[in-house]
Amino acid sequence: LTCLSGTCLNGGTCTMVGITPTCNCVIGISGNRCENWLQSVPLQSIQASSNVSSYYTGSTTSLQCQAIGRPIPNFTWLRDGVSFVPGNNSKITQISSNISAVVKSILTFSPLTYNDAGRYQCVVRNQDNSDFGSSTELYIRFGCPNNYCLNQGLCFVANNRPICRCSGSFQGDNCQSAITGLNSPSIIGIAIGSAAAVLIVISAYYFLRVRGKKNLSTTTSNTKAEGKAQSSIKAEEGGTENMYMSSSGVNQHVNPTYEDAEDVANF
Repeated sequence: LTCLSGTCLNGGTCTMVGITPTCNCVIGISGNRCENWLQSVPLQSIQASSNVSSYYTGSTTSLQCQAIGRPIPNFTWLRDGVSFVPGNNSKITQISSNISAVVKSILTFSPLTYNDAGRYQCVVRNQDNSDFGSSTELYIRFGCPNNYCLNQGLCFVANNRPICRCSGSFQGDNCQSAITGLNSPSIIGIAIGSAAAVLIVISAYYFLRVRGKKNLSTTTSNTKAEGKAQSSIKAEEGGTENMYMSSSGVNQHVNPTYEDAEDVANF
């Protein structure tokens, strides 16, 4: 059985479902034979949403843009302000209905990668470009997945990518590899040796400092003793000189000088 010519109107197409002809109408027309024109609906209520609240690589993530309008409006996705073209891991799907004026555009990433990070937004225009609107912005930013860093490594985000800060005995992107030739006892030994070296340096410093003070005190005492000895010597020299002068004075008194023989005779 085949559809008779003119079964479907207004550009509708006919298919046989069993023995019954069925019309598939173009957007904006409805009815069993596509005989009814649907009323136009102005563009409105543009909204954007995501199916997840946190983003992780390897997951399936969908960003959805929804608008109300008839005829069916056109959707454009932007990433960081530039028109987005789907790649190997992404696709855009549009969902609409002949009856409902609600239209959806869904951008899906599977799997999500670090290269998909960015600021996303959809722009919606009616078919004659006389009206358009933009959605709010959606940000794909990556966090630290659960158990991303192994062996007690610390995870943080840099340049929109998780990075591990490993403990002293592990290395690798996820702190998954032990450092060859380095184990816990050797780490403890290194720490103890370093502490001992510091204590030795501190002890030597204080020993030299105390010894220097003692040497300075001895030098000062010796200097004072030498000063006292020199003062005693000078005092003794001064006393001897005075004695000599005193003795000279006695000699001059006992042995006076006479000017002539008469004085000697009188004496």
